[in-house]
Amino acid sequence: MKLLFDQNVSHKLVHRLTDIFPNASHVKTVNLANEDDYAVWKFALENDFTIVTQEFIHKIY
Repeated sequence: MKLLFDQNVSHKLVHRLTDIFPNASHVKTVNLANEDDYAVWKFALENDFTIVTQEFIHKIY
């Protein structure tokens, strides 16, 4: 499973979980730190990532 950590989750987790999730990444790493949720979701979908976030998303368009 490829994890993409959202802005509200520490980028330090990527390094701490490398042995379990070697393909994990953070939005900072893929230059999405300043993008809106739609851009992050689109990137995740196109690149087969599962997003890890603390936000509650009530509706996806």
